[in-house]
Amino acid sequence: MYNEHYPRHMVSNIEVLGETDGAYDVSASYAVYQTDLDGHTRLLSVGEYPDRIVVRNGTAQFLARTALCDTYTIPNLLAIPI
Repeated sequence: MYNEHYPRHMVSNIEVLGETDGAYDVSASYAVYQTDLDGHTRLLSVGEYPDRIVVRNGTAQFLARTALCDTYTIPNLLAIPI
């Protein structure tokens, strides 16, 4: 059975850590909330993105994206990407 919900994904504290050969190491914090169809909201996961980004032809592109979860348990089966 699938838990129908509205996900909200917040990203904050974006920080450029450095640059090597045109690729940027970037860190950002994230929080993911779920609101069910009855309007009850709960925190699903929090953590950090240690990303690697390159700018090509004026467009930023991810070379690598990893989610490091601070949350040890996720309440339901994970059916959405973090």
